[in-house]
Amino acid sequence: RVGEGSLINRGVYLDNRGGIEIGRHVSIAHDAKLYTMGHDPTFATKSAPIRLDDHAVVFAGAMLMPGVHVGQGAVVMAGAVVTKDVPPGRMVGGNPAVDLGERGCVPAYTLKRRFWFAH
Repeated sequence: RVGEGSLINRGVYLDNRGGIEIGRHVSIAHDAKLYTMGHDPTFATKSAPIRLDDHAVVFAGAMLMPGVHVGQGAVVMAGAVVTKDVPPGRMVGGNPAVDLGERGCVPAYTLKRRFWFAH
C-alpha cells in the first residue's frame, strides 16, 4: 500500500516479498533500497515487512533492512543503513544508523501530488 501524496523517486529498490506499507506524504529519494527479505551468515532466511508512517523521509542511497518501522515524521539520512526501528520525529544516519536527534519540526505538509515514480 502507498498512501496519498507519496513520492518514490527513480532507482528506488522495493523488495516487496515481505510486504511494504508506505504512509501519506512520504518521500523516498533516488537509489534508496527497502529490503524485506534477507539472510544471516548461516543463510537462515529473515523476512519481515517494512513500514513508513506518514511524513517519513528516506534520503538518497539509504538502506532499510527487514522489519524496520520508520515512525511518523522520522528522517533517514542519505546512505544510512537502518537495522532498527526509527521513533517518530527522530533523525538517523550512518552505518549502522544511529540516532542524530529530533527532526525539529512538526511535519504537516502535503506533497500535493499523486503517488508516482519519478523519471
